[in-house]
Amino acid sequence: MLSNKKLNSLILVCSFLLPIAIFCITAWQTHGWDDEFAAIRYVEQNSSFTDLVNFTNNNDPHPMGMYILDSFFYKIFNNWSIVRVVGALLTALSLWIFWVKTRKDDDFTADFLYYILICLNPSVLLWCSGLRWYTWILPFVCFLGLLMNKSSENFSRTGTIKFWCIYFILSVLMFYISYFAVIIISISFILICYERRKFLISELKLIVPLGLLSIILISYQAYCLLTVQFFIGKDLMTQSIIKYIAYAGQYFLSGAALTPVSVFGIVSAAAGVILFISFLINLRTISKNFYAKFWILSVVMNIFLKMAMFARYYVLLTPQHSAVIRDSFSLIKNKKLKVFVLIACCISTAGGIYAVMAHRNTIKASWNTPYAEIINRISSINETKNIPVATSNTVLEWYLKKDGFNIINFLYDNNSFDVFSRPMIIVKTFRGTLSTERYQELNNFIENHSVKAKFEVGYDDYALFKRKFDSDYPDYYAEIFL
Repeated sequence: MLSNKKLNSLILVCSFLLPIAIFCITAWQTHGWDDEFAAIRYVEQNSSFTDLVNFTNNNDPHPMGMYILDSFFYKIFNNWSIVRVVGALLTALSLWIFWVKTRKDDDFTADFLYYILICLNPSVLLWCSGLRWYTWILPFVCFLGLLMNKSSENFSRTGTIKFWCIYFILSVLMFYISYFAVIIISISFILICYERRKFLISELKLIVPLGLLSIILISYQAYCLLTVQFFIGKDLMTQSIIKYIAYAGQYFLSGAALTPVSVFGIVSAAAGVILFISFLINLRTISKNFYAKFWILSVVMNIFLKMAMFARYYVLLTPQHSAVIRDSFSLIKNKKLKVFVLIACCISTAGGIYAVMAHRNTIKASWNTPYAEIINRISSINETKNIPVATSNTVLEWYLKKDGFNIINFLYDNNSFDVFSRPMIIVKTFRGTLSTERYQELNNFIENHSVKAKFEVGYDDYALFKRKFDSDYPDYYAEIFL
């Protein structure tokens, strides 16, 4: 028989290998999603880092960091699937390290729940196994969280210098990956200063020069944000504050991976409601936790500053959010209720992982779209590849171009549909970033011209529900018109 020590070591190894395998397999086999292919487009069209920086800072609302990282790893491996695996591996590894360093041994069930919330989170699996900034910034958030854990310690002089140097280095790097980091940096700084209030006066002579140096280092990117990038993305910040509250609530209840009205989404929400009630009842106790303070303040600031434009932005707070859920779970007094919550979380996690890995019934239309089936259908009706294919779907565009098809992307080409060459195959997918006016122009063109054949691919079981939030949402993931 295995000794307790060997058994614990075996469990620890398994707890490490499981998320590594899930994240890497997902990253390797995925076809990707629409925003990823904007990054691919930028990198492939701008071969040098200088061109890439200039282009993104003048045409994209996000800072250059994620594009630099995408380009750097693509230059090494020359394969986008491997780049995804690198990002997924860093995500899974950093989350596991965070869990190991912050878990508690006094409550096995709470610690197990904490593990699946951090290391096997379907929302993190969906959004942090790709080429976007979520993937690249989450490891920094994890290590910042571990640093925050030490903020009340009385360091030696060398330890103090090391602590503040690491903090400001992490802050600068995060700012260059996502402007969402502004909230993370500011709140963490306030909380760390509060925790270190006994030592703060003596440490100001270190904090001030390091802070000024950090401001200098981010000044160029801050200038790009204030003069160009803010105006590119400001339209996304015009939504009602009610929507921002709804995004935060959605992430707390069912995350940002599962369709909320799917079976697994409902199971997740049922557990989420109980945990949220426990959180509210025990708010005074839970808020004593350093991570709880950080999470609560981050959510409040994101709502009122309108920074979290979608529920998926809260994925970045997963480590701290999981700590809040763990404490909320521990403080549930009814044992039967605790068992229900634990089982519901396990079921929704397993279902969420399946949904993400199988590309079925997730919250992201582009992730669910059956691209292989669409491409096979187009190939069967256009074997010689001499008929142009018109689409606004950047994922489909990239794969079809690789297969040698002539593509018209009417997301970027603003010419009237009447000037496009005919015959033509039109692939109509979810509107996405295509303007409402352009989408209507497409519909009018299809209605006013004779269609020889129409093929529907990938029925969406939850289209009716999704149309309550977006009237343009189609029944099928793709409609092909010839």
